[in-house]
Amino acid sequence: MVAFSTVGKAQTEDAQSEDRSAQEMFDWVSFDEAKEMAAEDGKKILVYVNARWCGYCKKMENEVFVKESIQELTADYFYPVWLDLDVEDEYLTFADSRLSHRAFAQKLGAYSTPTFIFFEANEDIIAGQPGFLEEDIYSTILKFIGTSAYEQQSFTEFIEKE
Repeated sequence: MVAFSTVGKAQTEDAQSEDRSAQEMFDWVSFDEAKEMAAEDGKKILVYVNARWCGYCKKMENEVFVKESIQELTADYFYPVWLDLDVEDEYLTFADSRLSHRAFAQKLGAYSTPTFIFFEANEDIIAGQPGFLEEDIYSTILKFIGTSAYEQQSFTEFIEKE
């Protein structure tokens, strides 16, 4: 898995007021649904690994996910999957194995929350990034992966051109 550098200045802008929960801000789908839809149109899959008790997950949801630009980039390029590590009674299929949310996250090396894992439509892993991300860095990562720029250049080169 590839990780991105999260060097960036902290934003001082207050988060927008939250009218709805983070689970309502995106058209979240299951991993299995995302694979089916991505197979039809080639969009990529974004798995958001989180946990109800995770403070940085809440920070991500309340400060970054509420931004309209983030919601638009996500909708344009990805099928987003909400993967809650605390869910014990839901399973998904990955690499021909039936896995719980926690087992799936562990198989991918996502041992901390939040973690973002990006997949090609065919289930190949593109990259992963753990931790809270400021809006500017997160939107740059969404564009870098979403536009497939990673196929032609490094993340550093992409940032320099942004």
